[in-house]
Amino acid sequence: MKIPPLSASAIVAAALFCIAALPAGAAPPPACSVVSLEQVRAIAGGPVVIFERSAYETPQSHGGLTGASCVYYPPNGITSGRSGHYATLTFSWGSQTDVVRSKQFAAQRGMRVGAIKHGIFVSALVSSNGAVNWPASKKLLDAALAKI
Repeated sequence: MKIPPLSASAIVAAALFCIAALPAGAAPPPACSVVSLEQVRAIAGGPVVIFERSAYETPQSHGGLTGASCVYYPPNGITSGRSGHYATLTFSWGSQTDVVRSKQFAAQRGMRVGAIKHGIFVSALVSSNGAVNWPASKKLLDAALAKI
């Protein structure tokens, strides 16, 4: 079947417009501002605070990836041992190959839920009293994906 030249031009123009609209490889907003603290508390099922914002939220590069995280701990901090609610939200960006490789590595280890959106690999983990809460982890991931 032969596509009329006008239709082919329209398809190419639409494809170029869609590609140009995607912020592929662009850095996400600061990690701790993507999902509100109140929303993280609701998803985690209890009180949490941001742990050392500047230490994790500042993007760090390693190999072909750049990443940043937001770590949430119980208000009484790491002295609480494994009791309480914890959450981590991590963003990794770089070349498409490295982003996909990062997602595959995370899936093989089975320690977090994750997905790629706009060239950014987002992963999330929520735990309560030392046990991973997979449904809450998925909710946190979905909340982050909705904001980037």
